[in-house]
Amino acid sequence: MDCALNTSSWEAYGQSNICFSKEKNGDHLLLEDIRDEKTLIAIVSDGITNQPCDWLASELACNKFYEFFIKANSIPVRERIKESVRHANNNLLSVEDECRGLASTLTLVVWEYDRAYFYYVNIGDSRIYSVSDGNIIQLTRDDKVLAKMDVQTSEGLKDIWTVTSHLGREYPDIIIHEGTFGKGGFLLLASDGFFTSRKSSFEKNIIELSKSDNLQSDFNKLVRKFEILADDDMTAIVIRKVGRNTDN
Repeated sequence: MDCALNTSSWEAYGQSNICFSKEKNGDHLLLEDIRDEKTLIAIVSDGITNQPCDWLASELACNKFYEFFIKANSIPVRERIKESVRHANNNLLSVEDECRGLASTLTLVVWEYDRAYFYYVNIGDSRIYSVSDGNIIQLTRDDKVLAKMDVQTSEGLKDIWTVTSHLGREYPDIIIHEGTFGKGGFLLLASDGFFTSRKSSFEKNIIELSKSDNLQSDFNKLVRKFEILADDDMTAIVIRKVGRNTDN
């Protein structure tokens, strides 16, 4: 799944790729430009693997958020984001067939691109990174803990990380943050399959990507590079701002 959007002041690209060992991609992304509102929506969602129908959970999380957000254009943007997340969550909870028990991460950016700041939300262990002046910062906190479960893996018995907050639970924590987006600012939204595939070189690779003269081409090359070592579905969206700043 590939997406590409751009204007004179920003460019955004996304890819979601299935792991070779799976039949369906448990990740999903959404990248939309609401042009009449000058608003960019970017979402990465990762269906929880040990829950039913991870592919459906991530797809519903993205699409149902956007469905509500588009209709709720008469309310303030912070409330609009929060209610859109709740709508997505309620849709996961309402599934009653063999997919009952859907669970997914939700990582999103809402950017009114005439402004120098953006809103972001993270529920689960997908992430948002910001790159500025050659420095990379993880904006989000992973909602997970290391559980002593002695799970059998190809490497023997191991403890596993358990996600502590996600869509598909009764009352997920919905905290809306603000970030600044200056000229040349760069954001990465990514599922854990993406940012864990090349741990040793990940930050260096993303900093280099933020400086690319051809972001779309170099992003595609980096995804292919990461895909070689990935042991999970992997999804990423990059957003880069160009031109002058305004803040209304």
